[in-house]
Amino acid sequence: MLAAASVLSLASAADAPAAGASKVDAILAKYIEALGGRAAIEKITNSVAKAVSTVNGTEIQVEITRAAPSSQASRVEIPGMGTMREVYDGRKAWAANPFQGITERTGEELAKLARDAVFHQPLQMKQLFAPLTYAGTETVGGKKLEVLAARLPGGAVEKFWFSSETGLLAQRESEHDTSAGRMKNFLKFEDYRPVNGVQQPHAVQMKIEPPDQGVLEFEMKVTEVRQNVVLPANAFAKPE
Repeated sequence: MLAAASVLSLASAADAPAAGASKVDAILAKYIEALGGRAAIEKITNSVAKAVSTVNGTEIQVEITRAAPSSQASRVEIPGMGTMREVYDGRKAWAANPFQGITERTGEELAKLARDAVFHQPLQMKQLFAPLTYAGTETVGGKKLEVLAARLPGGAVEKFWFSSETGLLAQRESEHDTSAGRMKNFLKFEDYRPVNGVQQPHAVQMKIEPPDQGVLEFEMKVTEVRQNVVLPANAFAKPE
């Protein structure tokens, strides 16, 4: 009897990782389908999104340009302060602002930018965030969410919450090291709308905890999304 119990216990332990992997696959498959399906996602090869945010009574203009396979550039216009830019060209990344000039991203900052810049990220999450594991369910705002989590080489942490009802990504939390210390980010995605057959969040609540600074909380409202457009040749060039 003891031997039989031991065998059953070992079999159960061996089955647990397989069950978890199956759950991860099911959640990601539902997410891709909820977005519009693999074919619709793959048809889009670049995008330009514009958004506005109000911080301490100041309206901020944001523009994010992305292209497959993994290029991304953001421009933030802050009245009275100037323009802040961040660019990842597929290999290197830079940040530029009126206070520090141009700095190159390295280490875990560069690794995170590289992951986030992957244009078809929903189709590659298991590879980008390996090992991605099932972390159970949580109820947030009365809604049941399925949770996936990853602790990546280098110490970065990623956590994703998917709606059990719709399959769409509802929240994301990340931590990674920067040259100044540990950075924490929390994103909440709302107001999904179809753009060329693919669901896109049009409201993003953000909470950023920079190292040794106060917490920043704000919401971005997407005002325009254009896809499969002709991009300037220098769209992802190093800022000057």
